[in-house]
Amino acid sequence: MSDIDIAGDEPLLALLLAAEPDDVCLLVDYLTDAGKGRVSLASTVKDFLHEARKEKVFDEELLKLLIHELRMFGGNSVANLFRRGGVTYKEIVSDVLSHVGGKATDTDDLAARELDVLRRLLGKAWDKMSEEERAQFADKFGESDAASPFSFAHFLNRLGFGEAATLSVTSFISASLGANLLGAGAVLGAEMIMGRMAGAVFGPIGIAVGAALAGYSLASPAYRITLPCVVQIAYIRQKGMLPRLPGAKP
Repeated sequence: MSDIDIAGDEPLLALLLAAEPDDVCLLVDYLTDAGKGRVSLASTVKDFLHEARKEKVFDEELLKLLIHELRMFGGNSVANLFRRGGVTYKEIVSDVLSHVGGKATDTDDLAARELDVLRRLLGKAWDKMSEEERAQFADKFGESDAASPFSFAHFLNRLGFGEAATLSVTSFISASLGANLLGAGAVLGAEMIMGRMAGAVFGPIGIAVGAALAGYSLASPAYRITLPCVVQIAYIRQKGMLPRLPGAKP
């Protein structure tokens, strides 16, 4: 596999090499449909990725394969006829951002684009929540009191790099989306939803968010993979800035 082409995505490789195996497992599940396979994914590749997922061992060559397959899903079939390595992760993020109603600018770095995807997804989920679900979300993630009630717009503006609130919300979105697309069993073992986060993911607001976001993933076979992968990679990036979720076990 040493000739796998991931030119331009060396930083993503470094990010995933430093990630915890549980967090990479969810990426494998998206690519392989939790081991069931996909029409556009070679069975040998599926088996190789799924075996690594069972062992929770992801070396550099395996991660290159994972990135390559993500790049192939991210590119359309015409583009891939001329681009053997598919499209770069940066292009995938820009495409996903456009899909959810955003637009990347030349000054945006990759992490900023990921955060914009998260903000827009969260906003779309908020629009579909009932008043009761909004109140539960505010109680779980907001900082409000009688003098300063919860403002969703202010909450979105607070999401930034290396913030504890950003990590908590990103893990919540990723796990809610994963539970909706893959089933609860696929994410139950992931560290990101251990402890106090699990109650939110599998409670009313987690179900509401997952259902609201799943529609964007189901828009096409490619988005069923690229959108949740972008969310999970954003989570991995934020987790690298803050090693542990607030309240997580050491």
